[in-house]
Amino acid sequence: MQRHILTACASTIAFILLALAPFGDRGERAGAAIGKPTTIPVMLSLTGSAAFLGKQEQRVFDIAQQFLQSRGDQVHFTYYDDTSSPQVAVQLANQLLTEGARVVLGPTLRATCAPLVPIVKSGPLNFCLSPTLQPAPGSFVFDAGTETWDLDRVALRYAQERGWKRIGLLATTDASGLDAVKGYHEILQEPEFKGMTIVAESTFSPTDISVVAELSSMKAANPDLVLGWASGAPVATIFRGLREVGLNVPVFTAYSNMTYTQMESAAAYLPSQLYFPVPSAVGSRRPRGLNLDPKVERALRDFEAAFATTGHRPDGGDLSAWDPILLVVNALDRAGPDATSEQLRNELAHLRNFAGINGIYDFEKHPQRGLGPENALVTEWSPGAKTWVVVSRPGGKPFG
Repeated sequence: MQRHILTACASTIAFILLALAPFGDRGERAGAAIGKPTTIPVMLSLTGSAAFLGKQEQRVFDIAQQFLQSRGDQVHFTYYDDTSSPQVAVQLANQLLTEGARVVLGPTLRATCAPLVPIVKSGPLNFCLSPTLQPAPGSFVFDAGTETWDLDRVALRYAQERGWKRIGLLATTDASGLDAVKGYHEILQEPEFKGMTIVAESTFSPTDISVVAELSSMKAANPDLVLGWASGAPVATIFRGLREVGLNVPVFTAYSNMTYTQMESAAAYLPSQLYFPVPSAVGSRRPRGLNLDPKVERALRDFEAAFATTGHRPDGGDLSAWDPILLVVNALDRAGPDATSEQLRNELAHLRNFAGINGIYDFEKHPQRGLGPENALVTEWSPGAKTWVVVSRPGGKPFG
């Protein structure tokens, strides 16, 4: 087994102003930062099919490490590349368990997170960075951001309010795609969404280079909107197919595609109305009427300021890692740098009123992730502004 350990590179960037301005709800911190040097292992998809996400997450960890050190937390991340492979992820998890790790951040994907669940049933604490996992309450596994099904609810609520009720559903046949299909079918059975219906549904392999046949059939069903569940290259296949068959309706897709790189590479065939249900307003224009909690606004400003010093524009690909990093470090602050996995789990399990970029966390209300559908909103890509614009209030209700 090849072990890939990459050390976060040093930087001369000063974070003095960030250190003076507390991040989020610092009242949750025990008081003193982690003065003892603490190394936290991070498992990411740095190569393989999900490297486009894993590399971006690594950048977030690098920036967060500088931010944390600027405020006195002597935290250092070491990176382990699972190559986007569940088998390699299992090998690395067993290795870290043998080495006595108390906490592991990552992996990137549901496919690499899921097989770790039985391995860490007694610890270490594991914070998966994919929102599609559904950890058991009370377990050692936590999940980043708003649950995918809750994001789907927010998307459907926004569509229903706009009068778009006839749904075309196209998803990949991988684990996250099949979970999304299952989720949409179950959510549409809820009374709130009475009147909305899936009029056409297809799946395709992530390796397929065309979905014209699937979308031609979908066009014949006359949908009001298309739910295109895919990440990375496969979603570009959907976008191209929509343009080729002339199906010009609102399109909703996963926020893992909410990256400037993706928007720029697919600019020639992006849908004219492209929406993303997201757990945060990161990387988006925020209208005056949004009225986020002031502590969340402060967390967003601190996050964006940290990125600004590096020259990077944060986008959807940066959402998943930042809050889990701060949450784990907060638990270490409170329980002590030598806390056991069980002590760290208990700190997180009872944490409330912690302000992150994704909202106010309440792990007692929402076990294992701290967020619910009330934290999510909808953004729309604006080609003119070359960024995303928040078009709904938290929960999915459109403005106006």
